[in-house]
Formats: sequence, structure tokens, C-alpha cells
Amino acid sequence: MADLSRIFDIWQRVNCRIDDRLYEGVVNEVYCDHIIVDIAEISNHCWFEEGINIGDVYPEYNYW
Repeated sequence: MADLSRIFDIWQRVNCRIDDRLYEGVVNEVYCDHIIVDIAEISNHCWFEEGINIGDVYPEYNYW
């Protein structure tokens, strides 16, 4: 299990796949096992967790 606090930073811009669509977001909170992302079009509290849906989060520098 990776420590997500070593991979993501607060205020980091990310792209998130939800329902086969990509949304731009900003990481609001970072913990060892999950991150909270603010996606303006959906919610300011989108939860992404290792082993569930963290694979749907792409840091902007990795995506383009």
C-alpha cells in the first residue's frame, strides 16, 4: 500500500475520471490512504481511495 501523502500535494491540479468523463480538480486534503478533490462541476469533497478509485486520478503533469 502506497502512502498517498508522498504522491499528492494540497492544491495540486489533477484530472479525475468519473462515469467515463474527465473532470479537472484540485486536491484539497491528502491522507495516507485517500485524497479529497474539489471538482467544481461535481463536489468540493470527492473521495478517492487506494484500492477503490485512486487509479482514476491523474496528476496534470502526468496526463498531458
